[in-house]
Amino acid sequence: MPYEFFPRPRNERLPMEYYCDPERVVFLTVRATENCSPFATVRRLLESAEGERPSPDMFETTFNHPLCRSVLNLLQEAKEIYGCYVLVACLMPDHMHWLARPRTTQANVLTMHDRFKGKSTNKSWTLGHRGRLWQPRSHDHVLREEESVMAVAEYILNNPVRKGYVKQWQDWPYSVRWDLLL
Repeated sequence: MPYEFFPRPRNERLPMEYYCDPERVVFLTVRATENCSPFATVRRLLESAEGERPSPDMFETTFNHPLCRSVLNLLQEAKEIYGCYVLVACLMPDHMHWLARPRTTQANVLTMHDRFKGKSTNKSWTLGHRGRLWQPRSHDHVLREEESVMAVAEYILNNPVRKGYVKQWQDWPYSVRWDLLL
């Protein structure tokens, strides 16, 4: 059964101990600042018939490659500095999803996440972006025991497929699988 995403009320933070528990995997979603797609401009070329799933040839995507590469490099750097695993991540034109967990009880996924957002915003300014890069809050979800890490990882990696940008996740240049063991 595919993973289903159930949102929590806005601005509700998880209990702090969840971010420091090496047994818990946190699903994070952070959106670009309001009305902004800093990572890529996507233009729909064709309209699909009602109810038809969009196909990749219906879109023209122009990436901000330097910013996208920098964001993923900074996430990889943050996971090492702050002692966390990042299992998978997917950077979309206006948001980013990733799965993370601390390596030890001294590590904190939320600290890594906050420092990453700050550093990537600072880097974006050197690449010509103006203003905030990310919205102040993120949506965080701790996987429950009955949730499959693999199913959630597939959900994240297949985000560009569901949007119709590519046919398979491996074709999306800004999806990564770093610490996920298969």
